[in-house]
Amino acid sequence: ATRVGPLQATRIAAFLTLLIHPVVTFAVPEDPYEQVHRNWERLGAVYGRVIEHYYDEVDHDTIMRAAIDGMLRQLDPYSQFFDEEGVRQLRQDTTGKFAGLGITVGIKDHYPVVIAPIEGTPADRAGLRPGDQIVAIEGTSTLGMSLEDVVNALRGEQGTRARITLSRLGLTPDWDAVIEREIIIIRSVAVSDIIRPGIGYISMRQTRFSEDTAQEVEEALRGLISEGAMSLLLDLRGNPGGLLGQAAEVADLFLPKGAPIVSVRERADERHETKVSQSKPVAAELPLVVLIDGGSASAAEI
Repeated sequence: ATRVGPLQATRIAAFLTLLIHPVVTFAVPEDPYEQVHRNWERLGAVYGRVIEHYYDEVDHDTIMRAAIDGMLRQLDPYSQFFDEEGVRQLRQDTTGKFAGLGITVGIKDHYPVVIAPIEGTPADRAGLRPGDQIVAIEGTSTLGMSLEDVVNALRGEQGTRARITLSRLGLTPDWDAVIEREIIIIRSVAVSDIIRPGIGYISMRQTRFSEDTAQEVEEALRGLISEGAMSLLLDLRGNPGGLLGQAAEVADLFLPKGAPIVSVRERADERHETKVSQSKPVAAELPLVVLIDGGSASAAEI
């Protein structure tokens, strides 16, 4: 046996207490702003090294846009960055209005070709026809131009003029058309008609859900019903979508009051909203077929 003094006994008791009741520590969550600051410094350091040491001159706007696009690709396919031109295009898509000539164009044999002039537009009044080849814009050849570049060249401010050189099969020589740009309104409902006795057809094919879509669809529905439609075809093939609110209002025309249409959820369920049908439907009792394809997306899916 070994004798233990009072001081030693106190120390042993304290040690045993620590064994029985271990010290508990709590992890402090990292400040998210500290993470942002740290990663921002890292990005800046890499950017600085590239500018200072890369063997060739770099385009600052190009590499910064690449950095933004790379970051957003890590999220999902739907998060996008819009520059000034992108915002302009987005506003055009959601309002259904732009300043231009009023033609749908495509590319054939490396030249832009008129697919169709929109009825009542400057291009229509100037006599442009489907199949006309646009060989030059403002004296510059369009051979090999991308469709995006052609569209941007044809659009402009209301009241300005565009000079395009056209070629038409069977006619020689080529000729110039000087056309003044106007505000072009693109309708969401491209066609509305009775295609068989009792069968109404509404085409929103390759259009968009913009600010007046629900009103256009309602007018088409009421017109078809007044003409004797007892069943309906709604064509949404190739429709890429548009405004969420307009999608809900279009669905509202076909659903009984109170029916759920779409739910919106934010991160961590901080906000959860379900849009339901609000008004008395125009066509709830009519048999309905909706046509879709791989190009039907977003608001068209809803």
